Amino acid sequence: MVSIRNLFLFALIIVLVIGSSGVKYSVKVVDLYSTSPRNPFLTGTSAFYEELEKRGYRVSFGRYRGDLYVVIGPDKTLPQDDVKFIVERFRQGRLSILVADETGIMNRLLVELAGIKISGKYLRWPRGDGVSSLIVPISCLGRIVFSTKVSYIVNIPEDARILCSFKSREGVEYPVAVLVERGSSKLLVVADSSIFANFLYRGYRGLGPSKWIALSLFSHVASPRHKILFEDRLYEESIVVKFASIGFEIVEFTTRILGGLSSEFSEISTARWIIVSSFISTITSIYILGFPPRRATRDKYLEKYTLKFVKEYEKITKKRK
Repeated sequence: MVSIRNLFLFALIIVLVIGSSGVKYSVKVVDLYSTSPRNPFLTGTSAFYEELEKRGYRVSFGRYRGDLYVVIGPDKTLPQDDVKFIVERFRQGRLSILVADETGIMNRLLVELAGIKISGKYLRWPRGDGVSSLIVPISCLGRIVFSTKVSYIVNIPEDARILCSFKSREGVEYPVAVLVERGSSKLLVVADSSIFANFLYRGYRGLGPSKWIALSLFSHVASPRHKILFEDRLYEESIVVKFASIGFEIVEFTTRILGGLSSEFSEISTARWIIVSSFISTITSIYILGFPPRRATRDKYLEKYTLKFVKEYEKITKKRK
């Protein structure tokens, strides 16, 4: 259990390190457990997002003012005003939607769109030793893929196409991925975000990679001409970054009073401090969230996560020049 004293100490270090650069710098950093496309760790979906970029899809982060709106494993639900706007554009034939979620947190939107719901209950597969497993075989587009923490879809319209399903030992079939078409708009609902997550997308602990099924499902609603927007507002942010954002305001106020640091010191120090503060922030998040630091610091994704800060910094310096 992390004490308040230790938490405060870590937060203070980060505030001082970031603030000492004399430059206001902010970057959105999501929680390590998040399924956000910005998260390069195991549960994030950055690999899927980057693969779409490589294949020539016009992807970006944003809301729903594009041709295809994508939400994968959100931590929060949409505001009601956003739901109304999305439903209106969908009914006008101006927006297609992909929702991958096993919790049912997006049900308010799905009910408005097509009456569909995600049950929120996990499917299980008996292992033969009296214990059921959350790793289940799913039949998708004529092939079998294994995934974990999979839910199922209920209240399916008669004209919907079932693309993926799970059949229990008793012969009961549970729809896992469903495609609904309304004019030129399409709605793809997948009651499983794991197939898009980095750990399963690349293959994990003996399970084959789910890359092929993720891309195959995606192709049912997307085309290269589409402007594709990944929702990134519905994920929890890092605890440490929340402290740092408060610290930014304190540092900015303090440096204003003191007259700020010299521009020469700022230019020389910023890159170094950004890298150091990013590393400390990530390690602190790992410590707070209970990961063993020894194991986590060996993870290649940690390096990738820190490098994202460096790229953001390079963009800032180019603009300033």
